[in-house]
Amino acid sequence: MYELLSGLKKGVVIYSIIAIVMGIILIVFPNATSQLICYGVASIVLICGVMDFMRYFSNDFSYRFQYDLISGFLLCAIGVFMIIRSDIVIMMIPFVIGLFIVIEGIMNITRSFELKRWGFERWSYDLLLSILLLILGVVIVLNPFDAAIVSIIFIGICLIYDGLLNLIILHRSSQFAKEIKHYLD
Repeated sequence: MYELLSGLKKGVVIYSIIAIVMGIILIVFPNATSQLICYGVASIVLICGVMDFMRYFSNDFSYRFQYDLISGFLLCAIGVFMIIRSDIVIMMIPFVIGLFIVIEGIMNITRSFELKRWGFERWSYDLLLSILLLILGVVIVLNPFDAAIVSIIFIGICLIYDGLLNLIILHRSSQFAKEIKHYLD
């Protein structure tokens, strides 16, 4: 068990730091961040569409698929729409990130029950914090806020909370693993 926790520790720390930094950026620069994300994704979609067109019109028949023309057209249309109507796309961002936070909340609830199964005495604190994260994610998905910017700031707060909660659970799990290792040695 100690080896398993040691292997996961680095990934959890990196994820948590990224979540906290992303949360801070979303809070400090909500407008610019949402526009930048939208334009970045639109650019990737457009590039994929252009590549499909190029593949369809190429002379190399071994790489051409019959759906490349339709796929290229649809991807380019979606990319252009994302650029022209970024306001609509930005309204969808809170929903997608909210789903991610809901999944993180569910995963943390599962981790809390694993701590209980391992005999960790204060697992219920982690469970309560994980349930709170799940509730925050559901609030984002339901998006009761009128403005997307407020949602983006709220998502930033939730990402910071998610990163900190992961670090807390990791710290407690590591403490417990050290206690078990000490006991077994």
